[in-house]
Amino acid sequence: MNDHSWRTLADPMPEVYSPEQRAAIVQELRTIAIAAREEANLYRVALDTRALLLITELSEFADRLMRRAAWYEHHIPTYE
Repeated sequence: MNDHSWRTLADPMPEVYSPEQRAAIVQELRTIAIAAREEANLYRVALDTRALLLITELSEFADRLMRRAAWYEHHIPTYE
């Protein structure tokens, strides 16, 4: 896993990223969000109460990651 994994996103961010670093962060967030949505869809088949709760939580998590990725894409300064 590269040094811009989701685990490092909570760490203090440098002032400026390269365009490639920003793109890697955004892509990784989107990849995690897509995986979370796919996982939610797998649980959708089992319609018991716990599965429905997990589906909701995973879907909300995926939505938050997609919003974060979109924000990072437009707000992380890069040097060009």
